[in-house]
Amino acid sequence: MGISLHRAAPFAVFVAGITAGVALANAYRPEWSLCLVVLCILVMATVVVRHDELGFWVCLAAICATLGAARWIIADMALHARPTTALNGRTVVLEGLITDEPDARLNDTRLLVHPHRVVVDGTATAGEPGSDLFSNDVLIRVDKSITWRYGDVVRVIGRMEAPPIFSDFDFREYLARQRILSWIAAPDRVQRLAEGQGNQVWAAMLSVKDAVRRSVTRILPGPENALLNGILIGDARELPTGITDAFRATGTSHIVAISGFNVSLVINTLMLLLARAINKRRAALIALPVIVLYTFFVGATASVVRASAMAGIVLFGHVLWRRGFTLNTLCAAALLMIMWNPGTLFDPGFQLSVLATLGLVLYMDRIQAWVEVRVNATFNNLTQRNVAMFLLEGLLLTSAAQLLTLPLTLATYQSVSLVALLTNGLIVPLQPAIMGFGFVAAVIGMVSDTLGGLAALPAYGLLTTTLRIVAFMARIPGAMLPVYGLGGVIVSVYYAGLALLWVFTGLGYEHRVFVQRILKSRLPTYVLVTVACTGLALFVTWWFGRADGKLHVVFTGSGAFVQTPGGKQLVFASANGALLSEAGREMSFFDRQIEWVMLSQRTDAARGSLLPVVQRYAVANIIQPTSRTGAIDEPTAMLADWQALTSASKYLTATNDQNILLGDGVTGTVEPRLNGEIGLRITYGAHSFELVGDGDLLTTTLPAADIVMISPRARGLTAQLPNLAPRWVVWADSGGVIPSLNSPRVRALSLRETRVVEFVSDSRTLTLVQP
Repeated sequence: MGISLHRAAPFAVFVAGITAGVALANAYRPEWSLCLVVLCILVMATVVVRHDELGFWVCLAAICATLGAARWIIADMALHARPTTALNGRTVVLEGLITDEPDARLNDTRLLVHPHRVVVDGTATAGEPGSDLFSNDVLIRVDKSITWRYGDVVRVIGRMEAPPIFSDFDFREYLARQRILSWIAAPDRVQRLAEGQGNQVWAAMLSVKDAVRRSVTRILPGPENALLNGILIGDARELPTGITDAFRATGTSHIVAISGFNVSLVINTLMLLLARAINKRRAALIALPVIVLYTFFVGATASVVRASAMAGIVLFGHVLWRRGFTLNTLCAAALLMIMWNPGTLFDPGFQLSVLATLGLVLYMDRIQAWVEVRVNATFNNLTQRNVAMFLLEGLLLTSAAQLLTLPLTLATYQSVSLVALLTNGLIVPLQPAIMGFGFVAAVIGMVSDTLGGLAALPAYGLLTTTLRIVAFMARIPGAMLPVYGLGGVIVSVYYAGLALLWVFTGLGYEHRVFVQRILKSRLPTYVLVTVACTGLALFVTWWFGRADGKLHVVFTGSGAFVQTPGGKQLVFASANGALLSEAGREMSFFDRQIEWVMLSQRTDAARGSLLPVVQRYAVANIIQPTSRTGAIDEPTAMLADWQALTSASKYLTATNDQNILLGDGVTGTVEPRLNGEIGLRITYGAHSFELVGDGDLLTTTLPAADIVMISPRARGLTAQLPNLAPRWVVWADSGGVIPSLNSPRVRALSLRETRVVEFVSDSRTLTLVQP
């Protein structure tokens, strides 16, 4: 173990430093000059402590962190050099090139367009086709009835907006990592101006991909054809929703998407075939460009790029007649990806892929050795042993990978599959044969549907078996359980314990016996210290999480979180906003109840913004407006989930000017909006907050308020702002152009830019604490 750790130490330091630097820069956004000063200081410090091994490595890690921060700053500057964000909220005429394969969904198609001409208010800004008029692309959501292709030049007329932030998913941040800062969700018109204007090599690859897709669709029935397309080319969009949910419930979603597993199969098969005819060096020279083409062919997702980068490093080692060390290879691949695009670090797919591979590197050999001992003791026949190990391979791979990915999966997706290990153990061994038979059948199917159908029979049987196993396992009661509230502390403790266990199991026999003897002799002391530390941690958590006797009002998206001086909570929801994260930040760790939830509109958008909140917290009272038509709400899947989660809550139908006593001297007053929506006015002492949310025009004139949260679309209230005489105006993160207030005494804050705005009041003074 010591040799392996020593060999991995340099790359581990580089990756840890770069990763920490990128993460810190993303959180605190330092200036370029600060990074330069820190880097100079660290270089001088490294020279001073170069003879001290520990000091040298600490300084080197700090230098790497500074370089990581600098790389993030460069990437952020490039992204925002000529951004489209200045056009958000405006109706534009946009002409540009479709730069990627159109993403056909169930109800729409999404086009990635790089603008080369934009007209706003009759003023044109133009460049040459393919030029960098803007530093980012624009996402266009269009009707699925028309077929679009890579390389088409389109003209789009519609309102450009910032992508939304959902309560449980930051769609805006997700798109920003792909260099997308704006989208047109509902264009008025989309017109094709030209075809075939993209890169011809890339267009040819997409044509081949489309030919494979159509061949599989012809030679196999559904849903087996959709599953094979997902396994071969990463396109499982035609897979029925019920089957997709079954794969998710059984923890086997990686099967229906291209991942590192597929890349490993391709490269191993290719090297096995080529190495028999020529030596490994020449085989690697052929395999290198093949793996690059395969990466772009299936879609360069984070997990695919990570696996391909690792494979490329290993193949390059074969070219130089050098054998690679897997842990170093993983570190090098991760380092290359982060330096190429620092936003990759925050991609859950990248994080899970790296952790799964690290789990295989660190634990697979040990788990396999432990299982082999028991298999050899159970079976005397060599054939029986080999069959048993083959059948257990999928289970062992999944166990090793999930050791490191489980906490991150729980924290990210807030659910756990209790049948994942068994299901993966049953279907993973089938996947190499499915890929092999399926690929051969797809190629033959391009020539003849009849021959292709015959060649696809083995793949069809294996695909059907996979689907039957997944469907059966998903029907087991409790196959997937929701997990809420798994915080960073628990995840950190898990990884720390796992690291200590790995170090312990890697010790020699004598060292393990020595450690066990020490632990046994001092067990009462260790237990007492652990209990004391746990109690202290719980006390500190309670102490700093208790109510501070002040009113807290936090604005996010087009909603708000309110905490009274005594610690009672109200959540006001409109259409979007990271309400769950703000509730978790403001509330005590031990508090699992929210007293009031207020829906400003009876829509799925408002319920969706609150769904993660009611999943994690018990809600005592839910206030909602009256139905516009007086009838019951239209039944939807969202409404069914909402009603199931809030069945124990008390529902109240709001009436105009209704007062809600929130406690501790805080009062809420319900106010009407147009289109059946409602708003809320919070009053505490001499201060008042007007929560409009994403509402439209008002029907009444409002009294003055210190703080007004308003949508740029609410023109009626915008016209009344001078009468309200607010000290602050908080523009909701919703559509529309933010107007100029032309008032030096009013400070305007935009939730499009700051994401979160927090005010604190003690009934006499009012303070802006964030940003």
